[in-house]
Amino acid sequence: MKARHVLWFILSCIAGLAILGLVFPRDGINILGFHLEFPHPTEVIIGDTITKIDVEETIKKQTNYMSEAEVRSHLDSIRALKDFAQNSPSRLHYPDDNREFFYPLFEDLTNAKRNKKIIRFVHYGDSQIEIDRISEELRESFQEIFGGSGPGMIPAIQTIPTRAVSQDYSGDLHRYTIYGNVESRANHNRYGGMALVTEVEGSATINIRTRVTAKPRAKSFNTVKVLLGNCKPSFKCYGKAGYNNLETKSIDTQSKSPTLLEWTLPKDVSSATLNFEGNGEIYGIILEADHGVSVDNIPMRGCSGTIFTRMDSLVLSQSLQKANTRLIIMQYGGNVMPVVNNEKKVDWFGEQIAKQITFLQNVCPESQILFIGPSDMSTNIKGSMLTRPFLIDVNNKLKETALKNGAAYWDMFSAMGGENSMSQWVNASPPLASSDYIHFTQLGADKIGEMLFVAFNNDYTMFKISKKVRESKNKKQSISQKEDEQ
Repeated sequence: MKARHVLWFILSCIAGLAILGLVFPRDGINILGFHLEFPHPTEVIIGDTITKIDVEETIKKQTNYMSEAEVRSHLDSIRALKDFAQNSPSRLHYPDDNREFFYPLFEDLTNAKRNKKIIRFVHYGDSQIEIDRISEELRESFQEIFGGSGPGMIPAIQTIPTRAVSQDYSGDLHRYTIYGNVESRANHNRYGGMALVTEVEGSATINIRTRVTAKPRAKSFNTVKVLLGNCKPSFKCYGKAGYNNLETKSIDTQSKSPTLLEWTLPKDVSSATLNFEGNGEIYGIILEADHGVSVDNIPMRGCSGTIFTRMDSLVLSQSLQKANTRLIIMQYGGNVMPVVNNEKKVDWFGEQIAKQITFLQNVCPESQILFIGPSDMSTNIKGSMLTRPFLIDVNNKLKETALKNGAAYWDMFSAMGGENSMSQWVNASPPLASSDYIHFTQLGADKIGEMLFVAFNNDYTMFKISKKVRESKNKKQSISQKEDEQ
């Protein structure tokens, strides 16, 4: 075959494909249960128009902004802090743009050590936070500044391995959750602060040890607490923590209200064994310090965050308050994406989340709420891994809903780079997200946790500056009044 014949054959094929692309329906056709699409010639000619981001540079700008800014004086530092708070994609958003929203929380954090108090952050989320992802980075960073140690509150039975602790149990324990399959539900709605309950019927033993993979401060603790409820008289709990025996504590009167048992140890340990005798419900086991910050990781695989209103409000309220919960983090949105295919469903999801926020505000009025929106999630659209349809709408609706209902919002979607950024997190070296284009790798989750902490710390630093200014002003006014009196 001559060269010109080959050329004509190739050109004819291209022309035929172009004509087919022109006449083929742009939305594709369905044949025998299959959906077929054919690219329009303009799509082929224009090629890949996806805006690419430098993931490493994106993260650097949002975590090292102070070192990047031209800081020559204290005033320059304040300008850099304000610029981040007003313009960074990774900034925290507040109701009515009230930059003092978290000032009460910051005040309590500042005084936690002096007051010998634990300030608890409860991090609820979906599978994106499993294995202690994101939570562990927040925990370590906050504890470095405000004190504290230990992995926080953990379930009596851990079905998904975490980087923080290893657990095993024996005896008559039965685990139920408010989320997941219907088969996992209890025949009541007393689920406690972890959205689950473990029932004891007879005797049981739980062994817990922190892992070598845990962040440094999560590896040890000097306080052991057990949150119980609905215990029959003579329910007992005792055990051992490190080389320390935990004295037997019993519940002599039956009450459905949660009870907090507590043991304080003379020094830090990394393991504990708890024994239970009797009939009762375990809502959580707490391993932490006697002061500082504690961050609980509570992942709910497959959950979209609409389950809180189905829980017993009194049990949930007392569980959260007895543990001194001051910040409730809700991280949801990803699991609703497969069913959201129009604006009506976007609005419906926003309405459901509004109910959950209001419910949690009522059951734990001492707490403030931070809602974390979904990450970017990619799906194959005409051969390219692009942001899922309606994800941007869901993110915007969640931000609007949170702010309208008195909760702060962290826009994870924007923080990681916005539209079509997930594919670039997946293709980063080393990868920052997994090949499902939904979940972060451990390294990627650490980066997300770091960005969120930096956003918190930026506003905390502004709080400290504002506090110093107020104290200085009050001091001057006091001196002036004394001089006037003289």
